[in-house]
Amino acid sequence: MTPQVAHLGWRTWEGAWYAQDSIQLRKGLTVRLGLRHEFSNGWNEVNGLAATYQFVNGVIQTLPKLGNQFGEGNNQKWLMSPRLGIAWDPFGKGKTSIRAAAGIYYDMVDTLSYLVDQTPPVSGSASYGAQSLFNVIPINTKTPQAPVCAPGVPNPCTLYAPKSTQPNFKTPAIYTWDLSIEQQLNGSTALRASYVGFQGNHQFITIDPNTIPSQVCANAAGCLAGGVNAATSTVAQGTQYIPVGTRPNPYLTSGIYLNTYGNANYNALQTDITRRLAKGLQFRANYTWSKSMDVSSGLIGNIHSNETQTPSNPYHLRQDWGPSGMDIAHQFSANMSYELPFGSGKQFMSGANGIAQKIVGGWQVNSIVTKLSGFTLTPFIGANSSGNGDTNAPDRPNIASGTTASSAVTGNINGWFSQSAFAAAPPASGTFGNLGRGALRGPGLTNWDFSVLKNTAINERVRLQFRAEFFNIMNHANFGAPNLALYAGGAWSPTAGVISNTTTTARELQLSLKVIF
Repeated sequence: MTPQVAHLGWRTWEGAWYAQDSIQLRKGLTVRLGLRHEFSNGWNEVNGLAATYQFVNGVIQTLPKLGNQFGEGNNQKWLMSPRLGIAWDPFGKGKTSIRAAAGIYYDMVDTLSYLVDQTPPVSGSASYGAQSLFNVIPINTKTPQAPVCAPGVPNPCTLYAPKSTQPNFKTPAIYTWDLSIEQQLNGSTALRASYVGFQGNHQFITIDPNTIPSQVCANAAGCLAGGVNAATSTVAQGTQYIPVGTRPNPYLTSGIYLNTYGNANYNALQTDITRRLAKGLQFRANYTWSKSMDVSSGLIGNIHSNETQTPSNPYHLRQDWGPSGMDIAHQFSANMSYELPFGSGKQFMSGANGIAQKIVGGWQVNSIVTKLSGFTLTPFIGANSSGNGDTNAPDRPNIASGTTASSAVTGNINGWFSQSAFAAAPPASGTFGNLGRGALRGPGLTNWDFSVLKNTAINERVRLQFRAEFFNIMNHANFGAPNLALYAGGAWSPTAGVISNTTTTARELQLSLKVIF
């Protein structure tokens, strides 16, 4: 519910200057240097309604501070971005090129995210408990809301869900580098091989800011675990667990909060062969072998079809370091266009004219082939078994004893992973599972589009074009992500691992005829 709604007028200004120089060290060797400086005055709200959550001893406070500027300090005043590029013709023949580059790039956070427009009390989401819904609706935004829940405040009171962005967020930065070798094979064909990498620091990730921190049991007799759950368990000494208790701030519910604690990296081998149009034929084919790693790959739930929105333990993000949600180990694509060598001026039947030319001339075939390996998958329990209070339920299961995550995938759309590879029940209340993030792989993708077209000249100004286009000509079924929630009611879910959708259409044939003038 949104008990109060305000029209927030955000404003910020940014600036940048850039200097670069190109230096030819010798014939065939050029170095380019650059330096970019960016800066911003931060985010300001014209009506003094910028809401910034405060943390005291790591605990989020019930209501944020209101003011003209969002946040606590501006980390975007001095952002230096050096750039370096090198181009070298090692043999001086113009057929071989070695290129290298490196640089730093900043994300100036041009949009502060939708969450700051949903931060209470100006414009927030509220939960009402222990009362009938009809005592709350319909909501009149002009009517004062019930007081905020706090010690000594009786029901009904307003229990807010904290939504915001880290007040002292660091500016997300990407450090990039690459090295490529290009070789001309003949007058129309070239081959390129490249290594490409980047390191991302201060990347935005989504967490719940009101979760219970985990502990490591130091008691030889064991520790009572369970967090906010009604069920509890006893864990052995040395086990990471969530102690029984309430959220750090019991007067706030579970929330959504963006911070810049995320890191990421990417490394890839990229190969590419290209032939420009010659003798009616042109084509390009490329292959990439890569690995992308991070602690979280998306900010909102509806873009997480293959993993959960929030990390399993926001206080120990290293536990979620793994293959990113968009990691694709192998990618291949190729396209081709070929003018058939028949008709006037071509290799075969070059003397054709009149009706013969209109029949045999002007034919062309085109093709596009794509093949990708599968995205990563992170099955989850489907409930907050750890009891840390995160209602996004990112908790992961345990792998069954004697098995590995890689052995879990069956390839069957009715059960993409095997039940026997996982524990029969969720981890004990108050504990975390041992399945790594991104440990499984989903279905790959294979697609081949093909077309035939015929150009026929009617006169000097008018041309008739016929096209026959076949999409997914092999009618290959490409499947979406399986259902990743493994358990329901504490037992294995009958829909766990079931795939219910495809990502491409079935074979389609399209015929068209158009006049070009």
